[in-house]
Amino acid sequence: MSARQTIDEILLKFAHQIGLPALHLTENEVSLAFDDNLRVHIIFHPESTTLQLEAEIVGLQIVNSDLYRSFLAFNYHWPEHQLFFSLDNHRHVLCLNRLINIKRLDYEYFETALAELLTQSESWESLLSAHVATAEVAPMPQTLDLRV
Repeated sequence: MSARQTIDEILLKFAHQIGLPALHLTENEVSLAFDDNLRVHIIFHPESTTLQLEAEIVGLQIVNSDLYRSFLAFNYHWPEHQLFFSLDNHRHVLCLNRLINIKRLDYEYFETALAELLTQSESWESLLSAHVATAEVAPMPQTLDLRV
């Protein structure tokens, strides 16, 4: 069975599990929306026989230079977590990614990898949204000016 057939078979089984009649790659990609905020793009790279799971986390407008440094530091350790951050300049979003070698891919592995990516994505989205909300709160004055 070819890599593409394996992926399509796994996606069809996943579709049936979540109540869809079918799900397949179109031009080597398919996107799923799990709610208003969480979208996952499933991208097949035939040249490397790799399946990429890419979850949109937050809009780029909230990412500052300190956060960029944190993401780069996280990416340095990506083999430990099997996850890495990327910037999608076309959609203007920060993404969390997981790469899967097709040789290791079966339905259980796909389902576990997707579940882990969704869990991590929700955690990062919550953390980054809280970071932005905290940054938007106006600082309270440290001293009071008393004029007589």
